[in-house]
Amino acid sequence: MVQFPEGPDTYADQAPPTLSVASGVTAVPLFLADFGPGFSAVTGPQEPAPTGTSGTDSDPRLSGLRASGLPGLGRLPVHARALRGIAAGDVPGTVVISAFRDLGHTGTSGRPTLLQLILRHHFDAGGGYAYLGNTHGRTLKETLAESRAYPDIAILVPIDLWTQGPGAAAEQAREVVAAAAGRGAMAVLHADRRHDVEAAVRAFADLGLSPEQSRFAAAYHPWLSGPGPDTDPVPPVGAVTGTWSRTDRAGGVWKAPANAALPVGLRPDRKVDDAQQTRAGSVNLIREFPGRGTVLRGARTLDEGSDPTWRSVPVTRLLSMIRRDVETALRPLLFEPDDETSRRAVRSAVENYLHHLFQQGAFAGDSPKNAYFVRIGTGATMTDADTPAGILTFDIGVAPLRPDEFVTLEFTQQTATD
Repeated sequence: MVQFPEGPDTYADQAPPTLSVASGVTAVPLFLADFGPGFSAVTGPQEPAPTGTSGTDSDPRLSGLRASGLPGLGRLPVHARALRGIAAGDVPGTVVISAFRDLGHTGTSGRPTLLQLILRHHFDAGGGYAYLGNTHGRTLKETLAESRAYPDIAILVPIDLWTQGPGAAAEQAREVVAAAAGRGAMAVLHADRRHDVEAAVRAFADLGLSPEQSRFAAAYHPWLSGPGPDTDPVPPVGAVTGTWSRTDRAGGVWKAPANAALPVGLRPDRKVDDAQQTRAGSVNLIREFPGRGTVLRGARTLDEGSDPTWRSVPVTRLLSMIRRDVETALRPLLFEPDDETSRRAVRSAVENYLHHLFQQGAFAGDSPKNAYFVRIGTGATMTDADTPAGILTFDIGVAPLRPDEFVTLEFTQQTATD
């Protein structure tokens, strides 16, 4: 576990040595689709992973994709690892990915499949390992529920939303976004290939998402062609997740993945001009520019509210990362008493974590005072009745956009009782 340097006004000398907050992975996607009845196991690594890559396998249960156990769920290993065993159903043939830019055998038609191209875009754009969730023989809701067994999943990606028409697409999108909001993940959505910009804007507006859900969804348009002349256009979702992963590694989850270049050879299937860009609203467009290539032109969520905090993909992902990391670190408190020592330990661990993020540039402000705070204790976040009940409550405030303009996250942790 990563130990962070001490920040100001911490109590590291009194903190239990096991209580610290570590930054987890932030851009692990779950690609969702009906991959067919023959979607069988993908074996483990055929080559060692490159040194220095994030997200290496630590649990042998996650070495591949299974048709049993947790049905339909599996992990695609990172970077330079070969995969085999995807056969029949909607993904015929054999996939071999031995490096970012090496896609092996194609499907029985001689052309890469939808899944192959989306995975290639993900890896080529800089993505790490990913999961696949097969909805064949089970509902989307069941597959999403099963995926909660993998807490490192941070992005939910339906890859064939529009196959069964706009009604089914809207229903699936709402279900995926609701699942993302419920776990603090992001949903990456795409419009239909036939949509122009105006139709894409209307399609996402018609989803009827609540404000609490729409902040956890981002939509991208148009589809992408390439690399190579013999590839069919596919949804841009793989290129998006790969770009998010690359941006996170280079600058942090708080860095906007906007104006980020996509891999050479990828081109938007539909030309977008400046006038359409101004009418895109909360839909993130993908455009091609002379001398620059193809770039993501936005980093907005589908939230249309007045608070700019939740309209930003990086801010939403930063707040979700903080909540996920802190809640993971608090688990040992289940066996600790709710006393002053435990509260000082929580303050110390969380302030150390936030100070490390501040030093990396995650927050606005030129000092910790106007960048973040931790508030904990009786009279501040707890009542006299909370301590005997073993309820520890505290607040974290961070300023992601402007100094002293804090977004407050509330945490409640059950502790040991007498």
